[in-house]
Amino acid sequence: MTCPRQKALYQRTASTRLQTLGSKLGNVAEQRRSEPKILGKIVHGDLDWIVMKALEKDRGRRYDSAVHFAQDIDRYLSDEPVLARSSGKIHRTVKYLRRYRVGIFFIGGGLAVATVLLLVVFGFYHQANMQRHIAMKQRMVAEDSHMRAMHQAARVEEEASLQREMVLRLSDQKRLGELISEAESLWPAHPRLVTRYERWLEDGREILGRLEDHREKLSQLRELGTPVTGEHRKFNFENPEDQWYHDLLADLVGALESFSHPETGVFLDVEKRRTLAKESK
Repeated sequence: MTCPRQKALYQRTASTRLQTLGSKLGNVAEQRRSEPKILGKIVHGDLDWIVMKALEKDRGRRYDSAVHFAQDIDRYLSDEPVLARSSGKIHRTVKYLRRYRVGIFFIGGGLAVATVLLLVVFGFYHQANMQRHIAMKQRMVAEDSHMRAMHQAARVEEEASLQREMVLRLSDQKRLGELISEAESLWPAHPRLVTRYERWLEDGREILGRLEDHREKLSQLRELGTPVTGEHRKFNFENPEDQWYHDLLADLVGALESFSHPETGVFLDVEKRRTLAKESK
């Protein structure tokens, strides 16, 4: 801050006097190889205060010596705060920035470059992270699609296997009925029927070879049903398809067990007829 006396003195400084020269200002600037506006800016400011302090009438306010005067000139040329002027924080900051403007420029430039590089690195990182996220999401979708496809294929295979089992059991039931009907025509035992007996017994053994498989499937299916109280081999199922399949298997297993009964079975009876036919040759 400046006092009123300093302000009054400042009005009589070199820069203010330059403004009063009028047309002569051009000649003065030309002698100093400058222009009027530029010359005014050079003289204005700290240089005014140095001159004002050097011309101060009060000895206590003047420079103590020519050395101090020269030092203040050096401070002005070095963009340092001069002693002739009571400088505030803003003024000292401006002087500091002017004095170290090259270093500050490089520091500021370095910070700007570092900021740009940081933003570029962050951009690349963000882009890479987004690409990883997209790739992970696509991989999850692909894996999910693959799992659904596998489950669908497993269900299709399971349904196909069940259909094959049903066809086989229906075929066995049909063929068993045909064998029982055919057995009635293989009587009485006669040597000319031996070949038919052999063929009939071979078909019968093939069907009986699947009896244990039919029993196992029936046992597994009954675990899903509810036995009917008071009725042997009767089960109830919530699913109509399971009910139909159970009844089919129960009938087939019962018919095969009756067919292969060691005392009353048709299979044993046909075996006896073949033996009698061979003995009567």
